[in-house]
Amino acid sequence: MSRFSHRLLHVLPLALCVSVFNAEALSPQDVAHARSNPAAAAPEHPPLSGLIVYLQGGARTPLDTTTLEVRRMEIERAASALGARSVAVVRQLGTGGYLLQVDRPLAWATMLALAETVRGMPGVLHAEPDSLRWLAASADIDWPLGLTPPGIRAPFAWHQSSGAGVVVAVLDSGRRDNFSLSGRWLPGRDLVADPRAAGDRDGADDDPTDPGPGGPDPDPACAAMTAPPFPWHGTAMAGLIAAKHPLGIAPAARVLPVRVASACAARVSDLVDGMTWATGGKLPGVPDTPTPARVVNISMAGRSQCSYGESLAVEAARRRGAVIVAAAGNGGEDVRGFAPANCPGVLAVGSVGRDGQLSPLSNRGAWLDLVAPGGSTKDAYQDRPRAIAFNGEHPAYRPVMGTSIAAAQVSGVAALMLHAAPDATPAQIGEALRQGASPMPDCPECGAGRLDAHESIERVRRLAAPDGPPLQAFAGKLLRLPPGTTLGRLSGCAEQTMSVTVRPGQRAAATVASSPLVMLKGVGPARPGGLEPVPANRVVSDGQQRVDWLNWGDHAQDLRLTLSSCSRGDVDYRLTLDW
Repeated sequence: MSRFSHRLLHVLPLALCVSVFNAEALSPQDVAHARSNPAAAAPEHPPLSGLIVYLQGGARTPLDTTTLEVRRMEIERAASALGARSVAVVRQLGTGGYLLQVDRPLAWATMLALAETVRGMPGVLHAEPDSLRWLAASADIDWPLGLTPPGIRAPFAWHQSSGAGVVVAVLDSGRRDNFSLSGRWLPGRDLVADPRAAGDRDGADDDPTDPGPGGPDPDPACAAMTAPPFPWHGTAMAGLIAAKHPLGIAPAARVLPVRVASACAARVSDLVDGMTWATGGKLPGVPDTPTPARVVNISMAGRSQCSYGESLAVEAARRRGAVIVAAAGNGGEDVRGFAPANCPGVLAVGSVGRDGQLSPLSNRGAWLDLVAPGGSTKDAYQDRPRAIAFNGEHPAYRPVMGTSIAAAQVSGVAALMLHAAPDATPAQIGEALRQGASPMPDCPECGAGRLDAHESIERVRRLAAPDGPPLQAFAGKLLRLPPGTTLGRLSGCAEQTMSVTVRPGQRAAATVASSPLVMLKGVGPARPGGLEPVPANRVVSDGQQRVDWLNWGDHAQDLRLTLSSCSRGDVDYRLTLDW
């Protein structure tokens, strides 16, 4: 199982990843810098008012109004016991869940308690807070594109590809007009549904313009930050990806601006709808995009497990052929605790500084796929990467820093790769990026190494060739599942690992159906007093296997289910969990 492949699904806030610092990991000088940096700080869990609920029978089509109202009333009764007075159904998400809003923000622990209560209700598949993901950049592009390390060797890549014909969706704070992006923008959408968070007083619509941090109604979540947010974050990321030559990495690519965030953060409900819409999926009551994206850039992160909704949205987007790239986050911590970078199928990107070493602010660890230039607290201000920034209403290029910048560079290179190999799959793009990265043997927490645009293009051409080797794609990604049915796909020689929580005295059964056969194996904890197979594994019919386990201990245990397959093409499977 490769060290690039371990991902855990969890649930929490998203911040724009220009700079969030872990003070304990930095020197006193770095801490002083962090406190004065525009995006250096983001709160962990401010009070929330949104709850996302997945109901049985409502994943594909809306439930009838009577059933939905019964569920709402049950949830309202549970919320009233925790200090809320009313609960309203806001909308159905593209992943099939329903966004519910309580009448007042609840503390994070209270919202978690409410979600836990709702998950135990009849007819509920899953429930989770509508948490935040914080933008991850702080307020150069010269050395990052250069030919010498840690530059990504963009000039060599430009001899092979320009990104022409590739659409990159930037799920971020929206767009602002800028000379270097003239002719690059496609018609996008504003999916920030809550007018209280939108900053432009009108909620979701077809205008993805970024009102900026000084908008008429700033997002209340921004008040929880200890420093001002990075202004016009989305435009900066779009410029890094596709600004005119030689400023952008893929200068002929087109940018689909999808506004899912305020000046500081995005709600998970808006983010999953953004992934759905941007990649050609359908949202209730929203016109489809005529230009679905092949690459999705998410330069934000939140301290959280990957939410159930994020995992569904990522899986569906990948099936539609989209590569999902996310910032690892700026906490200087293990990336496995930050979403959506820790979601299965997402390319998690950390940042290096001018010296080519991992930035102290960058998240890191075994779940990191690779690193790219993003600047470091050790860099002189003028030595950091440059991106579009605004002084008032006037655009300029200013030094920036954070894993947001690193993720945008990977998204730009992914666009170059898709121009060079249009039929490449998301799995092939991810594998080529890892294979093409420059190894960093002195940094075991840096994933495959530093981004190399030229070598990545060479690798994807070989992988995407008709006689190319099978991939170990999506290998070992750890997915936490509720009861119900999950559809999945394995490509080439691959395996996928899922985690199921089995309560004391509970029997868990997993059945997988596929053709050709996907092998199913269940593994419980090694310590005594836990799960026991009953029996370990058996074939129940042609093309089907079943695993049964009993938790005879006195506390909850995690059952790990591993699906494995080896074929030249894709193998679809249906996994049913029952207990």
